[in-house]
Amino acid sequence: MSDVSPMVKQYLEIKSAHKDAILFFRLGDFYEMFKDDAELASRELEITLTSRGQDDNKMPMCGFPYHSAESYISKLLQKGYKVAICEQVEDPKVAKGIVKRDVVKIYTPGTLVESNFVAQRSNNYLLAISVEKGKYGIAYADASTGEFNVSEVDREEILFDEIGRINPSEILLSDMWQKDIPQNFALRTSKFKDSYETAEAKEYLKNYFKIHSLSSFGIDDMTAGLSAVSAILNYLTETQKTNLSHINKVTRYVIGDYLFIDSQTRKNLELLQTMRDKSFNGSLLWVLDRCATNMGSRLLKNWILSPLTDEIKINQRLDAVDELKENALLRSELSLKLRGVFDIERLTAKTASCSANAKDLVALKASLSELPFIKNFLANSKSQILQDVLALPELDSLKNLISSSIIDNPPFTIKDGDIIKDGY
Repeated sequence: MSDVSPMVKQYLEIKSAHKDAILFFRLGDFYEMFKDDAELASRELEITLTSRGQDDNKMPMCGFPYHSAESYISKLLQKGYKVAICEQVEDPKVAKGIVKRDVVKIYTPGTLVESNFVAQRSNNYLLAISVEKGKYGIAYADASTGEFNVSEVDREEILFDEIGRINPSEILLSDMWQKDIPQNFALRTSKFKDSYETAEAKEYLKNYFKIHSLSSFGIDDMTAGLSAVSAILNYLTETQKTNLSHINKVTRYVIGDYLFIDSQTRKNLELLQTMRDKSFNGSLLWVLDRCATNMGSRLLKNWILSPLTDEIKINQRLDAVDELKENALLRSELSLKLRGVFDIERLTAKTASCSANAKDLVALKASLSELPFIKNFLANSKSQILQDVLALPELDSLKNLISSSIIDNPPFTIKDGDIIKDGY
């Protein structure tokens, strides 16, 4: 292409920094795509392909109104693509020459925070695999809830079965990994440069979590696991381009602490879907899931996939079930209150990332107001697990946690203990 306009030059510069993503380039009230992106989007989204320019400067182009972007982003994510959103970051009234634009967010299958893009009763995991000294580090996080876990294994077959259990939407592979990952493991797989030395990774993680030692997370003796955790945090920072303070800890787990269920056994037991038509209806989870909240459903799903092996923990869980079974009043009161609790995990994540709207904030306020009553109901409980619920942060502490997680231009304020949003 010989001579290009300033706008096209700007597009090409931004696109060169995001070669692996489809770039939604904001022009007025439209998102436009050009060249290869336009041809791909036209085919995948079934929108009309046009062109811009003439003769040697002619290039493919397609687009749509910005207010309909959500449905198009969702379609591309379901097909495993990355989508980079490029917006005007300068007021056109004060701009000298072409308005400055930049990528403000990158959507990928495994980094979604927005509730309209993810299944409400299932986690949406981003998983990273690193290789170090004969060990495989495996870390996975749900950016929409803040859950973050890490482990290490020494056998490839265990690693693959663990990936199948986690069922991530996206996988990050160390550039030290030289083998193929089965296609059915994730919507999208990409490589990361595994350049962290253990000492460097430790410093990075201590700085990120604002802690003096990783011993509080129990991961200070890890090698491969630290690289996987670092890869997750780097990728989330790169794609979200916003505050991630709701991801404030990483939990180490040992695969041997849970009953090992390989992929074939999960399939034959029909834990999550039936064998005949791969339907959720008729599966074990379908039978058991009567949870009042989305958070409970996600927890139940994880429990089914990772049964306990420790006798003490099994009995503690059974004690809690028995107490709720025998105490009809406690059970009914808890059930009633829980039905007024929305998805606090995801609402908190959206608030921290400054993507919450007024409806989300009202739902968060309503949910927080139920917590003191729930804790009060459990005050006289006898089982260890129900007593542990009393360790939840107090209402005001949780409000302060959410408030302190907001960076520039907070989407709400807290006044006299209430969450305030303009218009409410």
